[in-house]
Amino acid sequence: MRMKKLIRGSVLLAGALLLFQAARKPGGAQPVASPLYIRFRRWLVSIRDKLDIAANVATVGAAVLISAALIKVYFAPSSQADLKTRPITASQSAQLPAELAVGTSLAGRVPGVDWRKNGKTLVLAISTQCHFCKDSAPFYRKLHEQVGKGLKTVAVLPQPVAESEQYLKSEGVHVDQVKQVSMGDIGVQGTPTMLLVDGTGAIARVWFGKIQPEQEEQVLADLRKG
Repeated sequence: MRMKKLIRGSVLLAGALLLFQAARKPGGAQPVASPLYIRFRRWLVSIRDKLDIAANVATVGAAVLISAALIKVYFAPSSQADLKTRPITASQSAQLPAELAVGTSLAGRVPGVDWRKNGKTLVLAISTQCHFCKDSAPFYRKLHEQVGKGLKTVAVLPQPVAESEQYLKSEGVHVDQVKQVSMGDIGVQGTPTMLLVDGTGAIARVWFGKIQPEQEEQVLADLRKG
Protein backbone atom coordinates (compact mmCIF):
# COMPACT_ATOMS: atom_id res chain seq x y z
CA MET A 1 0.00 0.00 0.00
CA ARG A 2 2.81 2.42 0.86
CA MET A 3 4.63 1.53 -2.38
CA LYS A 4 1.46 2.18 -4.39
CA LYS A 5 1.00 5.60 -2.78
CA LEU A 6 4.66 6.45 -3.36
CA ILE A 7 4.49 5.52 -7.06
CA ARG A 8 1.22 7.36 -7.59
CA GLY A 9 2.49 10.41 -5.78
CA SER A 10 5.69 10.45 -7.81
CA VAL A 11 3.80 10.15 -11.10
CA LEU A 12 1.37 12.92 -10.14
CA LEU A 13 4.16 15.23 -8.94
CA ALA A 14 6.25 14.68 -12.05
CA GLY A 15 3.25 15.25 -14.29
CA ALA A 16 2.27 18.38 -12.41
CA LEU A 17 5.75 19.85 -12.83
CA LEU A 18 5.73 19.04 -16.54
CA LEU A 19 2.30 20.58 -16.97
CA PHE A 20 3.32 23.67 -15.06
CA GLN A 21 6.35 24.17 -17.26
CA ALA A 22 4.44 23.42 -20.45
CA ALA A 23 1.53 25.71 -19.62
CA ARG A 24 3.52 28.75 -18.53
CA LYS A 25 3.47 31.73 -20.89
CA PRO A 26 6.65 33.62 -21.64
CA GLY A 27 7.34 36.25 -19.05
CA GLY A 28 6.12 34.18 -16.14
CA ALA A 29 2.40 34.29 -16.88
CA GLN A 30 0.09 32.01 -14.95
CA PRO A 31 -0.76 28.58 -16.39
CA VAL A 32 -3.69 28.46 -18.83
CA ALA A 33 -5.96 25.60 -19.80
CA SER A 34 -4.25 24.91 -23.12
CA PRO A 35 -5.05 21.75 -25.13
CA LEU A 36 -1.69 20.33 -24.10
CA TYR A 37 -2.52 20.96 -20.45
CA ILE A 38 -5.92 19.31 -20.81
CA ARG A 39 -4.44 16.24 -22.53
CA PHE A 40 -1.79 15.84 -19.83
CA ARG A 41 -4.36 16.26 -17.10
CA ARG A 42 -6.55 13.57 -18.62
CA TRP A 43 -3.51 11.30 -18.91
CA LEU A 44 -2.66 11.80 -15.23
CA VAL A 45 -6.25 11.04 -14.22
CA SER A 46 -6.20 7.83 -16.25
CA ILE A 47 -2.90 6.78 -14.64
CA ARG A 48 -4.36 7.42 -11.19
CA ASP A 49 -7.47 5.40 -12.00
CA LYS A 50 -5.39 2.49 -13.31
CA LEU A 51 -3.28 2.50 -10.17
CA ASP A 52 -6.43 2.41 -8.05
CA ILE A 53 -7.82 -0.51 -10.04
CA ALA A 54 -4.53 -2.41 -9.80
CA ALA A 55 -4.39 -1.86 -6.05
CA ASN A 56 -7.98 -3.05 -5.64
CA VAL A 57 -7.32 -6.17 -7.72
CA ALA A 58 -4.20 -6.93 -5.67
CA THR A 59 -6.17 -6.51 -2.43
CA VAL A 60 -8.94 -8.84 -3.63
CA GLY A 61 -6.36 -11.39 -4.80
CA ALA A 62 -4.59 -11.35 -1.44
CA ALA A 63 -7.92 -11.75 0.37
CA VAL A 64 -8.81 -14.75 -1.80
CA LEU A 65 -5.45 -16.42 -1.12
CA ILE A 66 -5.71 -15.83 2.63
CA SER A 67 -9.29 -17.14 2.68
CA ALA A 68 -8.25 -20.26 0.74
CA ALA A 69 -5.42 -20.91 3.20
CA LEU A 70 -7.74 -20.52 6.19
CA ILE A 71 -10.35 -22.82 4.65
CA LYS A 72 -7.69 -25.44 3.95
CA VAL A 73 -6.40 -25.31 7.51
CA TYR A 74 -9.68 -25.14 9.42
CA PHE A 75 -12.39 -26.59 7.20
CA ALA A 76 -10.88 -28.92 4.57
CA PRO A 77 -11.06 -32.66 5.27
CA SER A 78 -7.93 -33.81 7.07
CA SER A 79 -5.55 -36.40 5.72
CA GLN A 80 -5.34 -39.73 7.51
CA ALA A 81 -2.22 -38.57 9.36
CA ASP A 82 -4.07 -35.51 10.68
CA LEU A 83 -7.13 -37.35 12.00
CA LYS A 84 -7.64 -37.40 15.72
CA THR A 85 -6.09 -40.62 16.91
CA ARG A 86 -8.58 -43.35 17.63
CA PRO A 87 -8.56 -47.13 17.88
CA ILE A 88 -10.47 -48.98 15.18
CA THR A 89 -12.25 -52.14 16.19
CA ALA A 90 -13.92 -54.86 14.13
CA SER A 91 -17.31 -53.11 14.27
CA GLN A 92 -15.77 -49.99 12.73
CA SER A 93 -13.54 -51.73 10.20
CA ALA A 94 -15.98 -51.14 7.35
CA GLN A 95 -14.90 -47.50 7.42
CA LEU A 96 -11.29 -48.46 6.70
CA PRO A 97 -9.58 -49.17 3.40
CA ALA A 98 -9.94 -52.88 2.68
CA GLU A 99 -6.19 -53.36 3.18
CA LEU A 100 -6.43 -52.10 6.79
CA ALA A 101 -9.69 -53.68 7.91
CA VAL A 102 -9.55 -55.56 11.18
CA GLY A 103 -8.92 -59.20 10.35
CA THR A 104 -6.89 -58.45 7.22
CA SER A 105 -3.76 -60.56 7.04
CA LEU A 106 -0.30 -59.04 6.77
CA ALA A 107 1.28 -62.46 6.30
CA GLY A 108 3.97 -62.22 3.65
CA ARG A 109 3.59 -58.47 3.35
CA VAL A 110 6.35 -57.57 5.82
CA PRO A 111 9.26 -59.88 4.92
CA GLY A 112 11.24 -61.33 7.79
CA VAL A 113 8.59 -60.97 10.49
CA ASP A 114 7.46 -64.20 12.19
CA TRP A 115 3.99 -63.28 13.41
CA ARG A 116 3.37 -66.68 14.99
CA LYS A 117 6.60 -66.64 16.95
CA ASN A 118 5.98 -63.11 18.15
CA GLY A 119 2.48 -63.90 19.36
CA LYS A 120 1.48 -60.23 19.40
CA THR A 121 3.25 -57.64 17.27
CA LEU A 122 2.88 -53.89 17.27
CA VAL A 123 3.69 -52.43 13.86
CA LEU A 124 4.76 -48.78 13.83
CA ALA A 125 4.19 -47.45 10.31
CA ILE A 126 6.26 -44.28 10.29
CA SER A 127 8.61 -42.22 8.11
CA THR A 128 11.75 -40.21 8.69
CA GLN A 129 10.06 -37.35 6.82
CA CYS A 130 6.92 -37.27 8.98
CA HIS A 131 6.85 -34.60 11.68
CA PHE A 132 3.91 -36.32 13.41
CA CYS A 133 6.14 -39.40 13.71
CA LYS A 134 8.90 -37.33 15.28
CA ASP A 135 6.35 -35.81 17.66
CA SER A 136 5.26 -39.36 18.57
CA ALA A 137 8.78 -40.47 19.62
CA PRO A 138 8.22 -39.81 23.36
CA PHE A 139 5.17 -42.10 23.30
CA TYR A 140 7.10 -44.78 21.41
CA ARG A 141 9.78 -44.64 24.10
CA LYS A 142 7.05 -45.06 26.73
CA LEU A 143 5.71 -48.05 24.78
CA HIS A 144 9.07 -49.80 25.01
CA GLU A 145 9.35 -49.11 28.73
CA GLN A 146 5.83 -50.20 29.71
CA VAL A 147 4.76 -52.94 27.29
CA GLY A 148 7.95 -53.85 25.48
CA LYS A 149 8.51 -57.11 27.36
CA GLY A 150 5.15 -58.61 26.43
CA LEU A 151 4.89 -57.17 22.93
CA LYS A 152 7.22 -57.35 19.95
CA THR A 153 7.57 -54.08 18.08
CA VAL A 154 8.36 -53.76 14.39
CA ALA A 155 9.01 -50.38 12.78
CA VAL A 156 8.23 -50.22 9.07
CA LEU A 157 9.44 -47.25 7.08
CA PRO A 158 9.72 -46.49 3.35
CA GLN A 159 13.34 -45.39 3.79
CA PRO A 160 16.33 -47.80 3.67
CA VAL A 161 16.87 -49.81 6.85
CA ALA A 162 20.21 -48.16 7.70
CA GLU A 163 18.67 -44.69 7.46
CA SER A 164 15.63 -45.79 9.47
CA GLU A 165 17.75 -47.35 12.21
CA GLN A 166 19.80 -44.15 12.51
CA TYR A 167 16.60 -42.11 12.69
CA LEU A 168 15.12 -44.29 15.45
CA LYS A 169 18.40 -44.22 17.36
CA SER A 170 18.52 -40.43 17.20
CA GLU A 171 14.97 -40.33 18.62
CA GLY A 172 15.79 -42.86 21.36
CA VAL A 173 13.12 -45.27 20.08
CA HIS A 174 13.81 -48.99 20.65
CA VAL A 175 12.12 -51.64 18.49
CA ASP A 176 12.71 -55.34 17.88
CA GLN A 177 12.92 -55.10 14.10
CA VAL A 178 13.22 -52.41 11.45
CA LYS A 179 11.90 -53.13 7.96
CA GLN A 180 11.82 -51.16 4.74
CA VAL A 181 8.28 -51.43 3.45
CA SER A 182 6.22 -49.28 1.13
CA MET A 183 3.23 -47.97 3.06
CA GLY A 184 0.95 -48.99 0.21
CA ASP A 185 2.09 -52.60 0.50
CA ILE A 186 0.48 -52.88 3.93
CA GLY A 187 -2.51 -50.64 3.16
CA VAL A 188 -1.32 -47.64 5.21
CA GLN A 189 -2.29 -44.30 3.70
CA GLY A 190 -0.75 -41.94 6.23
CA THR A 191 1.86 -41.88 8.96
CA PRO A 192 2.05 -42.47 11.82
CA THR A 193 -0.22 -45.51 12.00
CA MET A 194 -0.02 -48.28 14.61
CA LEU A 195 -1.23 -51.80 13.89
CA LEU A 196 -1.65 -54.49 16.50
CA VAL A 197 -1.21 -57.83 14.74
CA ASP A 198 -2.03 -61.23 16.22
CA GLY A 199 -0.12 -64.51 15.95
CA THR A 200 -1.72 -65.39 12.61
CA GLY A 201 -0.61 -62.12 11.03
CA ALA A 202 -4.11 -60.62 11.11
CA ILE A 203 -4.74 -57.00 12.07
CA ALA A 204 -6.49 -56.80 15.45
CA ARG A 205 -6.42 -53.05 16.19
CA VAL A 206 -5.56 -49.88 14.29
CA TRP A 207 -4.61 -46.43 15.58
CA PHE A 208 -4.31 -43.52 13.19
CA GLY A 209 -2.17 -40.44 13.74
CA LYS A 210 -0.26 -39.12 16.72
CA ILE A 211 -1.45 -40.46 20.06
CA GLN A 212 -2.72 -37.52 22.08
CA PRO A 213 -1.48 -37.15 25.70
CA GLU A 214 -4.94 -37.78 27.15
CA GLN A 215 -5.20 -41.00 25.13
CA GLU A 216 -1.83 -42.52 25.97
CA GLU A 217 -2.87 -44.44 29.11
CA GLN A 218 -5.88 -45.96 27.38
CA VAL A 219 -3.78 -47.05 24.39
CA LEU A 220 -1.17 -48.59 26.70
CA ALA A 221 -3.92 -50.44 28.59
CA ASP A 222 -5.35 -51.72 25.31
CA LEU A 223 -1.92 -52.96 24.26
CA ARG A 224 -1.39 -54.74 27.56
CA LYS A 225 -4.68 -56.58 27.05
CA GLY A 226 -3.97 -57.20 23.38
